[in-house]
Amino acid sequence: ISGVNYLETTTMPIRAYQVPRREITDAEGEVLADVRGLAFYDLNLLVSLHFDSLDKLLSVWEHYQDVSKRKDPGAMMTDADFAAFLADICASAPAIMADVIALAADEVDENGMPSTAALASIRRWPMHAQCRALGHIYGLSVADFGGPVKLIGALIQQVRQAAPAMGMIQA
Repeated sequence: ISGVNYLETTTMPIRAYQVPRREITDAEGEVLADVRGLAFYDLNLLVSLHFDSLDKLLSVWEHYQDVSKRKDPGAMMTDADFAAFLADICASAPAIMADVIALAADEVDENGMPSTAALASIRRWPMHAQCRALGHIYGLSVADFGGPVKLIGALIQQVRQAAPAMGMIQA
């Protein structure tokens, strides 16, 4: 259309975007934090901080995908299988879990690393609050992404890209 300035008719500028957040509460309803979904920057930082542990978690992820496919060869991972995977993360990777929650709560130090004070607090939260936080972070991270399989696929790609830089052999 002649004479229309498309820059004036487009959506809001990037800086005006408000990232969706969810409150995390304890059993009494006290707000512990509010979290957002993870960004690729967060995933990259988590990979650099926890490369070896993430590699082990990816093996667990592949196990749960295999279990899903054995139940139904054409199926993707079920919600029950994904819940079991999240339970494994909560049980086997508390350091990663705490870093995920700290990053999603924007509790970082001047270098962009998860805040030591926030990590100390998160590690003392009841398990139900930690798992609830991870559930909200997951939902906020993949709501527009296409589900857990695509998210984990992106994470696997990040790990594989980081492997050569970290002196690891690519699979």
